[in-house]
Amino acid sequence: MERLKAAVIGLGRMGAEPSERLKGIAPKGWLPISHIESIISNSKLELKAICDTDFKRLDYISKLYKVENKFENYKILIDEISPFFLTIATRTSVRYEIIKYACEHGVKIIYLEKPISNSINQSAEIIEIAKKHDVIL
Repeated sequence: MERLKAAVIGLGRMGAEPSERLKGIAPKGWLPISHIESIISNSKLELKAICDTDFKRLDYISKLYKVENKFENYKILIDEISPFFLTIATRTSVRYEIIKYACEHGVKIIYLEKPISNSINQSAEIIEIAKKHDVIL
């Protein structure tokens, strides 16, 4: 079975922090908690790339999870890797642009942290853009 290409944008606590710190603390069924660990644990997905604007964090996470493709610019990641499945764990203020670009450039499934945008109008726009491009949010 061919696995779907996946990528993670945003490598902070929810995007990439190892779940090890929560073993014995988190309720049953909560782990893995980070986007990267969730992708790695799913046999139908293959983590192909990661992205963050903090180069030191990007370098650390790429070594920790042995991810070769690392990007500081989400547009370059999407254009070069063409992920089918994308997770977004960034600050809310930048999500709208990332989601819009991903929908318009071939990503078919997007998983993201809440809230999805800074306003109800932006959220409604994102939903319409996703529908137009047959993207699952």
